[in-house]
Amino acid sequence: MMTMKKINSKKKTNSKKRLHSMLTRIFTGVYFILIITTLSTCNSIAMRKWRDKNINPIEGSGWILEEGAATKHVNITKQEVVALMPEQGKKSPNLTIQYQLLDSSDTRIKMLISKILYGGQTASAYFAKERYELVTEYYSSNKRLLFSDPSTWETYNWYFNEIFTGYEYVNMIVICRDREYYKGGSHGMREKRYFVIDTVKMDIVKRDEIIPLQAIPTLERAVEENLRIKYGGSPTTSLSSLGFLDDRISLNNNFYISKSGLTFSWDPYDISVYVMGIVEASFSYSQIESLLTTRGKQLLISVTY
Repeated sequence: MMTMKKINSKKKTNSKKRLHSMLTRIFTGVYFILIITTLSTCNSIAMRKWRDKNINPIEGSGWILEEGAATKHVNITKQEVVALMPEQGKKSPNLTIQYQLLDSSDTRIKMLISKILYGGQTASAYFAKERYELVTEYYSSNKRLLFSDPSTWETYNWYFNEIFTGYEYVNMIVICRDREYYKGGSHGMREKRYFVIDTVKMDIVKRDEIIPLQAIPTLERAVEENLRIKYGGSPTTSLSSLGFLDDRISLNNNFYISKSGLTFSWDPYDISVYVMGIVEASFSYSQIESLLTTRGKQLLISVTY
């Protein structure tokens, strides 16, 4: 039998082992917490330094002025390349930015453009905000590259182009916002948004102001027929066999008026596969006259005749 002394000795040994195990776990946990905290702090400092170096105010940064598409408007162009790791020189992945913002020498139109396009801001304030968000997103999405294999860096180049073009008609301005960008993934994207602006009412022209609700189904069938012909089909060809996502097309609110008539526009993946790009269906005034409201007829006549 074990003596009392041996039993007590064994208990003490087991207690020491438990204490040692517990202390080891505690110290290990503290060690990892310190490492994570240090890395997080370093990352935050690096991000602040990078932002301070690359995100600068737009004032005084050398805008280029050039004539825009509309006679009373000016396009303000800004191009820039922002390096993710400037210290790496040409090896650094880059974000390439290009903006062409529409402004006007007419005070009324200038205020209207600010309200509709820039959320009430000036063009320069809009650009400064957009640029800051883009650069911050670029850094946040790709900061892991700071610790990655340099041979993979060139695959992380982003670009973002936003071009506004304005066209002026009698009592109406049509503005196109054309965005083309790449933010990683298998391919870039392109989006077009149109703004038809009544310069008398000083507001956007909405679809139901030019096309009555009861005419929508008829116009949708006309769109389907238009797209079948445009993409090489026959009147009985299914749209899905031509690259569209469905055999029926729903009218959207993205349209513009031009000398050619009325055009509806869809971005990639809205109604068709990516490779088809921007899809448009256009109608002359004579083709859709019977489907237009009185105001719709007035607007199209003022442009097309």
